Amino acid sequence: MLRIAKNHLNPDGHIAIAIENRFGLKYWAGCTEDHLGTYFSGLEDYPEGGHARTFTQPQLIKMLASAGIEDYHFYYPYPDYKFMTTLFSENRLPRKGELYDNNRNFDRHRMELFNERKVFDSIINDELFPLFSNSYFIYTGKAPDTAYLRYSNDRAEKYRIRTMITKDKKVIKTPLTTEAEEHTNQTLESYQLLLNQYKDTPLSINKCQPASDGKSIEFEYINGITLAEKLDNYLKNSEPELFNELLDKFKAIIEEPPLRPISNHDLIFTNILIDKNNHDKWTLIDYEWMLETPITPKETLYRALYCYLLEDESRKTINPDNLYKKWGITPDEIEAYQLNERKFQDLVAGGMKSIAEMRTDFGMMAVDPKKLINPYIKRAPGRHVQVFFDTGNGFSEAESIHLMDAYQNENDALVDITIPSNIRKLRLDPADAACVVKIHTLKWNGETKTPINKHLRTNGTRINNDCYLFKTTDPQLHFHIKKNEQGDKHLQLKLEVAFLPITQ
Repeated sequence: MLRIAKNHLNPDGHIAIAIENRFGLKYWAGCTEDHLGTYFSGLEDYPEGGHARTFTQPQLIKMLASAGIEDYHFYYPYPDYKFMTTLFSENRLPRKGELYDNNRNFDRHRMELFNERKVFDSIINDELFPLFSNSYFIYTGKAPDTAYLRYSNDRAEKYRIRTMITKDKKVIKTPLTTEAEEHTNQTLESYQLLLNQYKDTPLSINKCQPASDGKSIEFEYINGITLAEKLDNYLKNSEPELFNELLDKFKAIIEEPPLRPISNHDLIFTNILIDKNNHDKWTLIDYEWMLETPITPKETLYRALYCYLLEDESRKTINPDNLYKKWGITPDEIEAYQLNERKFQDLVAGGMKSIAEMRTDFGMMAVDPKKLINPYIKRAPGRHVQVFFDTGNGFSEAESIHLMDAYQNENDALVDITIPSNIRKLRLDPADAACVVKIHTLKWNGETKTPINKHLRTNGTRINNDCYLFKTTDPQLHFHIKKNEQGDKHLQLKLEVAFLPITQ
């Protein structure tokens, strides 16, 4: 097919290929193969046969070479080529945190075997994204000037735009409708207003000017790390003081200008870039939503935190109520801000349904197999080890793991776990039945701890230094983690469990 197409090209012609990636991450995560509707068939190289085939990037490169095509360029549509919102290229690959919109199963149910956003971040960090992109767009011949495209076309007609980054680092926003031309013009006007508004603050405003086509606007391309990424790093490294210092700096910047007749409604953490070499240099890179309705500094704070928590589940370790109280935001104000947020989203959507809403309307489920298997794990007769992590909100089922292979035989259990750096307390339930537990060894970060009873507390009765009686069907071993212990921790336990008959 490639050879035939190549033979029909004009001298300056192109072949454009849009195709699924056989190794696309969504298929590992539990989406069915697009043509067959079966799980993992593409990953397993189609063991059941059939005519439909998709290919990996190395396979496609070999095919192009076999057809005598030497000049070609790979682009990476996200989430895939069928419902693409963003197009990446070798000149602008995705960054950590960008690939968060992954539930796109419209035609069939799917499983959710893992958090795709977190896995994408790990893949991006190891520079493996091209291998696991869900789809490819291949363009032969001379490459266009495009390095990146993002379409915001699920909005009301008057707000639909396309954002493009060129190879020579120009950021161009183009209205997709005649009605949207006023929106880009207003953004140009907003630049001048913001320059004046923040001229005496540490916040710089990304330069904006008319583009050569007379309709688009052009922004300066700026390198750096977003404020959201910086906050994430402090969360991951368990550095609450630095996390709070960064929030305080953001708060000071937005409180400096007084209440004004026009407000930047989208002054959120992802729209602020911090210079990697000068952490005091902050730049506002996106100010598309300048509204005439005034917004107070407190509401800006609320919305910035609201959007930050909404974007990533791992940020739920933060207790927003503590921050709202610190910032003097009352429950009544929160209720009013939530109402304003719904009005803002309705304004942007203009009656359009989002992709996520369409998926819900189609009735397609995303099933987490872990939730299905947990009830069966819990039915195991007593021999079940569960570990609870306290990140600051107490112990809960949501923040726990089941160690399915802990029991080596009827009575002996081995526990070997890594404890993330943000965990404050740890609880280990050695069984689901009344029992006597003898702790043969306890190692913390490879160091044997003795006497054992000084390093834990229980809800049972201590028989001797290493042995505990539990008359309850919910035996618990609690470990307190010292605040000055940095980084991940490692716990190893060797237990002998004797089960007792349950009496009424």
